[in-house]
Amino acid sequence: MHLDLKDKKSGLLIIVLLLLFRIFIQLSLYQAGFISLTADEFGRTVMAARWSEHPHVYWVGVFLPLHSYVIGTALLLIWELLWVPRLITILTGVVSIVIMYLIASSLFENRVVGLLSAFFLSVNPAHIWLTGTPLTEMPNAMFVLTAVWAFVMYLKKYKQGYLFTAACALALANGLRFESWIISVLFSLAILGECFMGFARRKIQIPKALNAVIAAFLPWIFPFGSLIGNYIETQNLFSSSQAIQAYKFQWYGHDVSYSKYIETFLKIDPYLTFLGIIAIAACLLFNKKSKTVQWYVAVATIPLAGFILLHHGQVEPPGNYIRYFALFAFLFYPSLGYLWVISTQTIHSKMVKFGLFLFLGLVAFSQISAAFRFTNDPSAEGLAVGLAIREQRTIDPEISDRPVIIELSYWQYLAIEVGANDIEGVVYDREIDTESRKSQSLLLTDDRLFQSCLKSYNVSYIIIRERNLRDVVENKLQLRSIKEVNGYAFYPIRADSLTDAPADWAERECPLSYSSGH
Repeated sequence: MHLDLKDKKSGLLIIVLLLLFRIFIQLSLYQAGFISLTADEFGRTVMAARWSEHPHVYWVGVFLPLHSYVIGTALLLIWELLWVPRLITILTGVVSIVIMYLIASSLFENRVVGLLSAFFLSVNPAHIWLTGTPLTEMPNAMFVLTAVWAFVMYLKKYKQGYLFTAACALALANGLRFESWIISVLFSLAILGECFMGFARRKIQIPKALNAVIAAFLPWIFPFGSLIGNYIETQNLFSSSQAIQAYKFQWYGHDVSYSKYIETFLKIDPYLTFLGIIAIAACLLFNKKSKTVQWYVAVATIPLAGFILLHHGQVEPPGNYIRYFALFAFLFYPSLGYLWVISTQTIHSKMVKFGLFLFLGLVAFSQISAAFRFTNDPSAEGLAVGLAIREQRTIDPEISDRPVIIELSYWQYLAIEVGANDIEGVVYDREIDTESRKSQSLLLTDDRLFQSCLKSYNVSYIIIRERNLRDVVENKLQLRSIKEVNGYAFYPIRADSLTDAPADWAERECPLSYSSGH
């Protein structure tokens, strides 16, 4: 079978094969042990699970709400904290590859550029990692890419359906991440600017102008709701961003390093890091009169510059850099695909053309290899502990309704809940204190009251790892561990031992609480 890359059916076949290959890579990465870039993965899942217990509309908070709405609704249908969120994210990652093909092929009217752009995106390590973790970045990227494609089509055909598709896609993106707000500024300014010019030249009618204004303001539903909600709650429009900044200053310090941005781009795509500016220049050079290409270049470059200015070089954990800059890297791929095609068309040397094809093989091999050189966030160690709790409950269904008391560890406790598939049956040995993280275990401050908690909650297991806590459990409570998972020892509590416990254990109220706060 002969494949003509310029043929629509051949292009579709290649995209399908690319998606199948990518799914294989995704599954292989899981098999290799990849779990999480940051603890936020587990935190977002737990937030969505709590929302699903009491669905409601909310606008106030550090995080935007759409992720909780979507994942929480899915959990209402199937309560599976580990895989339901991941499958949704995998779907958005796969769809984003298709949308990348549509963007580049429409933008440059060349299916080869589209295929190459989709290829570059599909082997990008950050795209692979973020597709495998239920964070907000991949759904956000999918909606942003959808908006870019739809607006490109609008600028080419001026059909209102494309305009409102772009506006609605950005509206959804803006309910997920703040980075898309910067892109929405460009979108709205472009729409309103074109509308104003149309009025000035008397080339736009009132119905179309009204549609343009509506489309320009649609993306701002979540941003306006968030700002107004925060103001009503705190009398401060920017309380969310200030709370995030205060947290970063407290735990990451005030150090500044703009070189981390370059390091991040080198990590997620060294080829794009060196060729990105050249690719953007080629887009402008060979498409001087194309309004769509000019707008694309603006979207690929201005939001990145804006984010860097707003971020101020704040030093953060490596996973955060990858999450923040991945979307901006993705937006450059149509230009990189275009650069490759232009190079093959303008260079007549067969050796150079052969080298360009070898370049694609090098990109695929090195980028996929880089994806498998991942580093799991330390919080991910808690996932195996949670899975062990789930396994014990499966083996012994009689304890499935009996909670466990577990040593609180930041931020492994979130991964433990996800692994256990339970946000109700996990009790912590101390107060959850995310601000200072200085609370002490009740085992150390009042071991007798701790024993009272065992009876109050009808606990099935004590799960701890610190040596001093284990000494108390083994010497004072006379318990023996039956297994150890990632340093956490499992101490079973027989139901009859709690029934026979001293009566005065119940005299004081147990201060320990479930993770959900009740």
